[in-house]
Parts: sequence; structure tokens; C-alpha cells
Amino acid sequence: MAVRRDLVTALFGVFFLAGAALLWWEGSRQDFNVLGSGIAYDPLFFPRLLLGLGGIFATGILILGLTTKNVDRNEPRWNLWFALVLLIAAYFWATVETGFLVATAPFVILFCVLLGYRRWAVTVPAAIGITVLVWYTFTAWLKVPLPSSGVFERLVG
Repeated sequence: MAVRRDLVTALFGVFFLAGAALLWWEGSRQDFNVLGSGIAYDPLFFPRLLLGLGGIFATGILILGLTTKNVDRNEPRWNLWFALVLLIAAYFWATVETGFLVATAPFVILFCVLLGYRRWAVTVPAAIGITVLVWYTFTAWLKVPLPSSGVFERLVG
């Protein structure tokens, strides 16, 4: 008897792999000549790194979908998907308006809450710690500027 493949998972893998490939291709079409103008790395280095990792994970999802049998799923929680999309859009807006440090910790906390993780003693310190660690890594170590607000520029600068 043939094993029914988990085609939903496989299709998600194909979708994410195609999205990563499309973004990689689009990014490779643009010519950035900014080296030597205050930026230590090619501006597309980190996006390409993340797209490469995303492509690896998408390939894994595709393989997982093709090698596992179909499982019965509950109905999709469309309200959760909608809430997550709105939260991500709000995060992008807030990052531009208030800066990375102000926007990221609340985003991580709300993302955890929406996904059902509500251990506040872990979530809040982890969100703050991760936010500061990522900010410091990019701004001080890698010399990649992140969006910032005037408050933190005065405190740090």
C-alpha cells in the first residue's frame, strides 16, 4: 500500500523555497556600490545569508512533506494567521517609527503570546535580552546600522 504524502507540508516547502529563490534573484539584480562609505559589509550579505538558510529550511520542509504520511489536521486557525500577519506588519512599521530596540522586544513578547507561550518570567527577560544582543551584535560588532530612535542614540552615542 502506498503511503500518502503530506502534500500540505510539501507545498509549504515549495512555496517557501520559491519565495527565497525569487528574493535571491531580485536581490542579485541590484547593484550596490556602497563599500567604503561607512558600511563594513555588502548590504546584501545578511539578506543573502538569511535567504540561504531559509532555502535550506524550505528544502527540509519539502523533504519532510514528501517522506511522511499525511496526518489529519484540525481546521486552520485563520484568526491566528491574520493576527500574526498584522503583528509582523505592525512590527515593520514600529521599527521604522521607533527604532529596532523599542519595537523588537514587544514584538517578540506578543509573538510568543499569540503562539500560546505565556511564561512571563521567561518570555520578558528573553525578549529583552535577545533584542539587546542582536542590536549590539549588528551595531557594535558587525558595524551594520539598525533603525534607531533619538532616545537610544542620545543614551548610547
